[in-house]
Amino acid sequence: MAAEWFTEWSEKRGECVTPGESFSEGTEFQDRLDQSLEEFYPDTSVNREGVHVSPTLTEPDMIGRISSGNREGYYYARAGHPVFSALERVVAAMEAGGTRHPEHFSSLVFSSGMAAISAVLETLARESGERSGVVLHGRVMYSHTTALLADPERKNRSWLGPFVGKEDTYAYANNLITEETVGQLERSQVPIIGLIYEPIANPTIEYTHTPSVVKLAQRHGIPVIVDNTFLTPYLNEPLRAGADIVIHSMTKYMSGEGDLMGGCVTGPTEFMNALKETRTIRGSVMGLHDAREFIDRLSGLPERVEQHVANAREIANCLDHISGIRTCYSTRAFDVAGGSAGGVVSFVFEGTDAEAAERSLRLSRYLCDNPGVVRQATSLGEQQTLVLPFAGQLGGYKKLVEGHIPAGLVRIAAGREHPVRTQEVSGYLTAAINACL
Repeated sequence: MAAEWFTEWSEKRGECVTPGESFSEGTEFQDRLDQSLEEFYPDTSVNREGVHVSPTLTEPDMIGRISSGNREGYYYARAGHPVFSALERVVAAMEAGGTRHPEHFSSLVFSSGMAAISAVLETLARESGERSGVVLHGRVMYSHTTALLADPERKNRSWLGPFVGKEDTYAYANNLITEETVGQLERSQVPIIGLIYEPIANPTIEYTHTPSVVKLAQRHGIPVIVDNTFLTPYLNEPLRAGADIVIHSMTKYMSGEGDLMGGCVTGPTEFMNALKETRTIRGSVMGLHDAREFIDRLSGLPERVEQHVANAREIANCLDHISGIRTCYSTRAFDVAGGSAGGVVSFVFEGTDAEAAERSLRLSRYLCDNPGVVRQATSLGEQQTLVLPFAGQLGGYKKLVEGHIPAGLVRIAAGREHPVRTQEVSGYLTAAINACL
């Protein structure tokens, strides 16, 4: 039985789907972003020196009336704050402003991307009313997301998955979710309370076509949750294609400098009201000063992403000419602006798993011993190109292979270097890779 919020939302979701592309054309996105920043930017009275966690209470029973929804306002930052509201409205304008009915959506910000994902999954479970169930997920996803979904200590919690059973009952995204796998789960009478995936999988850069996933999920009445961190709303707007909930780690492209941490969720108000309760109870709120800083940086998101994508294409082209490796980067992402896989490229060392993992370890050592124009680091969306040899940094390759990640995979998060500097990055990477073959 579908959750009450999803039943209500499903009746009007079709009105919001935008025919055509799953992204904004031309300057539409930038214009919408600039307009929202101008409209929702915090009042000058809420300046950096005057951001208070606990505003003055000016009326009796103010907390009670705000909590019950009978009065607008704020009483404690964990339950809401003008600065959060301003940032959330800008995020909603970016993510849902291109739908036919943006008024049906709202956004919330969190302390991190994982805080946002955890809150969404917990809320899905609570609102489903099921004692047990399954969240279908992508074959390859961010490791902490899959760890959360597969936590054995919580295997009886309905928001955990994939389905505990035979291998052939698992249903994955990355072009592998099929009617057959969903049907197998339905016949087993295990409630499916959601489907979560990444359009560009981290770290394999596998591409999943969102409209196809949405079409399948809607036939079976399954909420679709998209972790769109690798693409940003500038390159892809899943809500336009009929997805239900979109999540981002704001730490990456929305920060742009690797010095802020945050997450955000956009979805129908029917779900977001329940999600806000989860955030308030769990306390997974963003810092107020960080929220102000995010607002200041969002206007430059399109320009930053354009540079990341341009540099990723240059790096991918360079990798294609190196023997002994296989490049992972798509230029045929049909529902993504420009058709590219975004600003991250991966490659895989060829050879057996043991040989490929050894080359990954050699590359990690090379990067340590020969510091240059790239940094060996996690994350993405920063000014400088970041390289992460997975087996070389994660203690071997066996767990990688178990998680459908090639033993010799190396992720390259393109930076925003000037084109001349990008050529230096390509030259450095070529020398580093060849030294490990």
